[in-house]
Amino acid sequence: MVGAVSGAPVKERTPGRGTLSRGPWSSAGAYPNRGPPERQTRPRTVRTGDGHPVHRPIVSPIVGIEFVGYSGDCRIFGRVPSLGERLTDLLNGGQRVIVRDARLESLDDGHIVTAPLAEVERDELYAVVAHGPRGARTQRVRTAKHRIRVDLGPYVVLGNLHSPPDADPVGDVLRRDVMVPLTNATIAYALNGRPEAEDVGTIIINRTLAEWIAPIDEVARAGASRMPRKIQIKDFTDLRTG
Repeated sequence: MVGAVSGAPVKERTPGRGTLSRGPWSSAGAYPNRGPPERQTRPRTVRTGDGHPVHRPIVSPIVGIEFVGYSGDCRIFGRVPSLGERLTDLLNGGQRVIVRDARLESLDDGHIVTAPLAEVERDELYAVVAHGPRGARTQRVRTAKHRIRVDLGPYVVLGNLHSPPDADPVGDVLRRDVMVPLTNATIAYALNGRPEAEDVGTIIINRTLAEWIAPIDEVARAGASRMPRKIQIKDFTDLRTG
């Protein structure tokens, strides 16, 4: 059930869809000790004014935007094809995303599987780190920052929502497209049984998977006993809330 009251759950808890468990994927260990695959290049030859050849790299147009996504049972690393649009627009423009050189890291035990291509449904993605191009400066409008907390399956996100100055932040989130960006963000979760927290800059959340949305000041007034998630507010004692 969806509600627009600040500080209230926005829907009943439902089991999240896991990308890793959906499979099938390749055997573990293709990229066991490194992060997301680096930007790939190929050489090209150009000639200077005096006619001497110079070899320079060309970035393949299919490499695209670096991708770091958070699914119900894993983190997903790789790259997604792009024609220069913002990652938020790319995600809102379709029901799935193709991740190249995908590396999936299990939240449960940390094991890794890989695939040359992974087709990930948008409704499996709780959040995605916003890499790639930003929106055109000429199209930006005046907004106010609202610091909010969002509970998304196994994840808790703190971030700044940019809304019209007089808008209710919770209602504004619920009226937007499926994927909503938050700036100055931190995401917390459990990895291999240990709590993790990452400062990620801008993160794009899937509002349809949100179980709880509240302004930070209301979270502080409610206290940890009111929080519905296993990761309680005490886990954020060393994190910035502004």
